[in-house]
Amino acid sequence: MGLPAVTSPSFQGIFKKGFGTIFTIYIFMQQIMEKTKTRTAEFWKDEHGIFWIRTLDVEEIDAEDIADNLLVTRTITKAEPHLKVLDSRSKWKMTPEAEAIFKKEDTPEKTIARAVLTDSVADKIIQSFLLTLYKPSVPLKFFTDEADAVKWLLSFK
Repeated sequence: MGLPAVTSPSFQGIFKKGFGTIFTIYIFMQQIMEKTKTRTAEFWKDEHGIFWIRTLDVEEIDAEDIADNLLVTRTITKAEPHLKVLDSRSKWKMTPEAEAIFKKEDTPEKTIARAVLTDSVADKIIQSFLLTLYKPSVPLKFFTDEADAVKWLLSFK
């Protein structure tokens, strides 16, 4: 049996009786850490409020997949500007249509800064070099280590 929903009348009654501080924190943390999965990715917010996207091994991410992923993103982030980690260490590619939708939706009004996780230092160097040619509209940096990515993103809080 799961925990009662935050919106249930019985749960709200518990708070009125003063029981809730630890329980509230537990529910809040559970909601933050809960992952949502689509066909192509997993999404969640961590304990720092950083929004994570972990791509899955899929042959191709198409326009419908991007639409699904953007809906999940809007729901989890409440359509507010956020710090983002894109864990791209899986095998995947995006169709041109999906890329166009993603580029149109990915604006500075929605993303404060983005860290991208890559498999190797070579990938990181090549992608960082490409950034000198393509100027992203939000701060963007490539990492091979999750902790370094989080530390960098937290500098934007």
